[in-house]
Amino acid sequence: MRVICIFLMIYAHVDTSGAASIINTGAYSWVSEYWIDFLARASVATLSFVSGFLSIAAINSGRVLPFIQSRFVTLIIPMAFWNMTFIAMAVAAAYVGVHSSALDYFRDADAWTYINALTGLGSEPVSQSLFFLRDLFVSSILLAVTWPLLRHALIPVIILLCAAAIFDALEPVIFRPTVPLFLFAGCMARIYGLSLESIARHFGVLVGAVLLLIVSLFLDSAQFDSAASEEVANIIKRVALTVFVIFVAERVSRTPLQAHFAKFEPHAYLTYLSHARSISVLHLLLGLKPMSSGFLIFFFVAPIASFAIAVIIRKALSVLPNWVSILMQGKGKGRLRSPKARPA
Repeated sequence: MRVICIFLMIYAHVDTSGAASIINTGAYSWVSEYWIDFLARASVATLSFVSGFLSIAAINSGRVLPFIQSRFVTLIIPMAFWNMTFIAMAVAAAYVGVHSSALDYFRDADAWTYINALTGLGSEPVSQSLFFLRDLFVSSILLAVTWPLLRHALIPVIILLCAAAIFDALEPVIFRPTVPLFLFAGCMARIYGLSLESIARHFGVLVGAVLLLIVSLFLDSAQFDSAASEEVANIIKRVALTVFVIFVAERVSRTPLQAHFAKFEPHAYLTYLSHARSISVLHLLLGLKPMSSGFLIFFFVAPIASFAIAVIIRKALSVLPNWVSILMQGKGKGRLRSPKARPA
């Protein structure tokens, strides 16, 4: 599931210039409208849901501080490192006459701007591709701290989080309100005894997801002039897409393809952390024009290239000091060894 989510998420960050390109204009505008705004948006909700689903054991143990410390090392430290890498690459590019969006970020900057650039503490960090980690960390803290009070009132909590998401009421504490919404939903699923397999195999859940997807498409096409209605459509769409990702992952896990996914899963998180930098370097080296057919090909192979680069980086980490591994992927070399693939 993590491999699928990160593979799809990378598509949202291949073309971030905002300028006209072959994938958002003309005959291939469907790539932007459906491939990016549809498939690529399934990942954040699904990963948040699964994170909540898997966090229950640690939270129920009552060890709140170790849980928060673990989340900080896993999420914030590598996020800050790769944001710093982005800044360093932008400065280096400026010296050779290549413009970077990071330089615009620091125009008229003060100390607070630099803090936000690395951590996203009060606003978006310099690299928006990693902003999800900041909101996931804050949401995880809220979950761990409030769990003893809220664990018996999860349905009202979900309703309140839905309302907060619809009316965008959580900033500046949380900038993506769907993250805590799906995080708590994952907790609720686990508390009520649901398994990911049962969600994937329940025909009624799949039919419900299809109906929700139809509703979200109708709301999108209706073009209601309201931010709240757009957010309702967004939440409904993400619920449906989360079910579909779980469904596909469960089906894959029962086929010979599972062995291949198991090989790439240990590299998935590092791929996510490094993909924006990998893509920007490749794009610069290839010199692709936004309206060229080569850029269209590059768009579709970008996730494969990002995983390949992450595999190389991870091999290099195996011979570097342990603290380098913690900086770059939030875990030490003791956890670098890939697990054996489960039989299909």
